[in-house]
Amino acid sequence: MEDKILINGVWYKRCDADDKNLDIEVDYTDYKGCLYETVDYCWEAHILIDQNGNHRGDPWIDFTDKRKKIEDIWDNPLWFKGVLENNSGSIKEAMESMNNEGIRHFQAFIKVLTQKGWLN
Repeated sequence: MEDKILINGVWYKRCDADDKNLDIEVDYTDYKGCLYETVDYCWEAHILIDQNGNHRGDPWIDFTDKRKKIEDIWDNPLWFKGVLENNSGSIKEAMESMNNEGIRHFQAFIKVLTQKGWLN
């Protein structure tokens, strides 16, 4: 069997299924996750890690309001800290997404992320 074929003046090279498994360099990024959920809400935090397992950058949180079926991504560590410290502006923004009980649970989750070293 030949390795090439001529179709309408164009040469095509035979490609076996095994040829598709060529060595491909994959530039990937690892991350860690931490999830906390209540009946009403879910917070799933992520942080990038380097090849040595060290944290890289700031965490982000995938937020879900189960009552309203709303999802959002939060990526502002200053706001996280503001909510934890009961900063009036941060709490006001948090109240747009959560009730008082939800905010208390979110504060507890932020405290966990701080203890894990994800927030300074």
